[in-house]
Amino acid sequence: MPNSLGLVPLTIVRIIVACFFSIGFVSYYQRYWIDTFTNQKLSPRTQMWRRGYLLVLPILLSGTIYLATTLTLAGEAAVIYYNWSLFVLVVPFFYQKFGRVELGIQVLAFVLLWYVRHAPNFTTFPVLGGLVAACGILAVLKNLQRFGGYYWFVSCLCSLGMALLFWLTVPAHTLGAHTTPQMIQEGIFMFTVMLVFVLLYWERLARVDINNYHMQQIANYDQMTSSDTLETYQHELTDFFTQARAEKRALTLVSLDIDHFKQVNEQFGHLAGNAVLIGVAATIDDTLQKFDVEQKMYRTGGEEFNIVFPGRTPAQVLPIIRECWQAVRKREYSYAQRQIAVTMSAGMTAIAPTDISIDDAYKRADDSLYKSKRTGRDIISVNQEVIAIDQTTLVRDAAKFSFFAQGIYDISQPGNPRFYNELLLRTYDSIQQRWILPDDFEISAHLQTILLRRVLENSDLRNLNMNLTAAQFADRDVAAVLTSFAASADGPDNMTVEITDILDLETTRRISAIYRSAGVKILIDDVGSDNSFELVHSALRYVNGVKFAMQNLRKTNNPEQMRERIQFWVNVARDNQMSFVLEGVENDADLAMAHELGVAYVQGYKFGKPAAVE
Repeated sequence: MPNSLGLVPLTIVRIIVACFFSIGFVSYYQRYWIDTFTNQKLSPRTQMWRRGYLLVLPILLSGTIYLATTLTLAGEAAVIYYNWSLFVLVVPFFYQKFGRVELGIQVLAFVLLWYVRHAPNFTTFPVLGGLVAACGILAVLKNLQRFGGYYWFVSCLCSLGMALLFWLTVPAHTLGAHTTPQMIQEGIFMFTVMLVFVLLYWERLARVDINNYHMQQIANYDQMTSSDTLETYQHELTDFFTQARAEKRALTLVSLDIDHFKQVNEQFGHLAGNAVLIGVAATIDDTLQKFDVEQKMYRTGGEEFNIVFPGRTPAQVLPIIRECWQAVRKREYSYAQRQIAVTMSAGMTAIAPTDISIDDAYKRADDSLYKSKRTGRDIISVNQEVIAIDQTTLVRDAAKFSFFAQGIYDISQPGNPRFYNELLLRTYDSIQQRWILPDDFEISAHLQTILLRRVLENSDLRNLNMNLTAAQFADRDVAAVLTSFAASADGPDNMTVEITDILDLETTRRISAIYRSAGVKILIDDVGSDNSFELVHSALRYVNGVKFAMQNLRKTNNPEQMRERIQFWVNVARDNQMSFVLEGVENDADLAMAHELGVAYVQGYKFGKPAAVE
């Protein structure tokens, strides 16, 4: 007992020394790993040599320590060095981004050390079983960050488990080295304490180093996305195209764009926006590394990324992009103790036999990306065909919006019954704690139908009038979604779409036919102010009505001028057999004028302000 107690201080000294050595090694390995895998200024050749160094260093160091210990030391003094040799082989499993071949070599080196230390009884069940279990622990260490709040508990179990498996199966004699029960006890205790301590230090060090690196990237982001990057991309893309044509191989292009990135900059600041850009790039890169496919990613704009997949078709690439798309959605990006969630839109295409240059394919990829953005964002489109929409995200986004309803009344009938209900889009501002006008009215048709169903479920409104931007009205897919909803069993009794901006005549004719064939009416808003007769007269044959907004002209027209303008448009509507709505009726005088001019439908504060649909 006295001898045993006398060894306790010496064991503690050995543990302290082991920890300092291990911390020094981890610190060096950590910084070298970060510079190798995150420094974009390194050439591919330099990065390859650096990765080789990161692979070989632990193996050579472990082997040197083990061999020197076996030849020169014995007894308790050797325990610390055997633990070191094991530890430096375990360290690379803390880190991501190593390829399958590199990981395989790391595992092989670990198995070799296990064999050398357990050679006399290697084929016994306890040793082989212990080796398999130890490999399982390495897999846990590889994914240790995923355990979140259980990190400390899991790291302690891994450390103790590795120590028990390694030392309890060591034979009494190996290559001339003698192992005593006391050495085994000291080895278990020392390795457990050392690995737990170093793991916690490594986790803190990794967080600080990566955060510092990201802050440096954030500060220099504009320089990172200079025109040289775009020129390099265009040059290399041409090379990819030429090679694919020469070898008659497929080539798929993917354009990715962060949704509502302008709002991130406006709400959190440009440095936060840069942090999100860098975080999204890292997420995409990490996801791409999971797939054993040739690819190259570029940052070609503020919030736009492009990926080239040589030798792959869109069908082969789609599962990869889906996983990138989902990975971005599931992550939150940190800046100044704020958590920022974003989504991503994607457009994809492949080179075609008819392509004269890579620009033809790039334009199709860009058009597909625009399709995803125009259809509502957070969408993947292939050759302008929508492929993937996440319903969970739609439901989540729907919580940010609401339709407010304002009645349109038929004053030609006794009691002025409500004839229609205009739905006005609002978004909730958590800072002001009230509903406000959204910055962007171009929400997807799928999101609009969710909001429309909510209106119908939570109110007795059945005749609905909704507003569309020019881009939404021109989109065939929006028309298809809305007309399908209008014709569905749970749709409204009557539906009208209201447009402010008049498109070219051919687009107006083509799109209006889709709505009219489904029984959906079309109304031109703000005639007489934003939309003059000269601008809209050729489109009148394709619509069902016009709306005159008095509030737009009150400051520039006296009552008599206002009456003349309204009378003109009442006559236009009557001559073209269209309905006419007078908007901006605020008092009894406005209502009386409407009666005098033969107006049937009115809207305005006289009958109530827009109200949330309950």
